[in-house]
Amino acid sequence: MTDTAPEPTRPPFAFTPAPEGETPTRYRQRVIFEAIGAASTAWQSLAGAGEFDEAFARSIGDALAEALEASVTPATDTTAPTVPTETELEATARESIADAVVAVTSLPPSRATALVLTKLDESRLWLGEVVSQ
Repeated sequence: MTDTAPEPTRPPFAFTPAPEGETPTRYRQRVIFEAIGAASTAWQSLAGAGEFDEAFARSIGDALAEALEASVTPATDTTAPTVPTETELEATARESIADAVVAVTSLPPSRATALVLTKLDESRLWLGEVVSQ
């Protein structure tokens, strides 16, 4: 049986409390750097660990903060549909009515087709009334 000294135990890691008024961006940066600093000293023995390169640790934290910020910032969706203007809506409606008139006039004449043509003509007139308001 070997006689070894018990390993020192550390309390669990905890971030420092947030200062009042800290912004979400500053909070993310702070906890990233606190975590990097804590991880850099997580060796069982710091003896012979070498010299801490603060500039390199900062560059790691900056790169991580930038990557995390990019992952939570929604990208602008350039494919999102645009809201048509009133003029575009009117033109589309008039075109739809005209297409319907062409389709109905290609049907054999009947009382029903005459009624539909009348209603399409009324729709064109009502569209003019709605747009002029």
